[in-house]
Amino acid sequence: MIKQATQSSLIRYALIGASAFALDFGLLNLGLYWHLHLLAANGMAVTVAIIYSFILHRSFSFAHKAREAGYQLSKQQQFIRFLIVSIIALGFNEVLMTIFVNHYALKPNPAKIITSLILLIWNYTANRLVTFQPKTAR
Repeated sequence: MIKQATQSSLIRYALIGASAFALDFGLLNLGLYWHLHLLAANGMAVTVAIIYSFILHRSFSFAHKAREAGYQLSKQQQFIRFLIVSIIALGFNEVLMTIFVNHYALKPNPAKIITSLILLIWNYTANRLVTFQPKTAR
């Protein structure tokens, strides 16, 4: 069974992730409307969503663990780790988008939804374990 604190963190992460997805999805479609290449539009959308997500996840998704003790890492160190996790996810994102659109003939929007759901698991786990660790009690 998932611990209540972890479950609460996952719910907050998913809600913030949903709002980041809406931003990402909207920017992807705006880029496609402007006739940008699929991967350029997707890259732009994901980059903006990464910055938005970091700010909200640091403040809300994982903050309950660090309220009393603080985080192990500085905000700058956390952003670098968040960025590394996100760059890896962007690579997965671009590969999955290419596969779904070019090999399975999905339209970009359904491909983006499926890709985002798959990457939710990667992003949450990696950021919980690597980026937003609270200080341990001494």
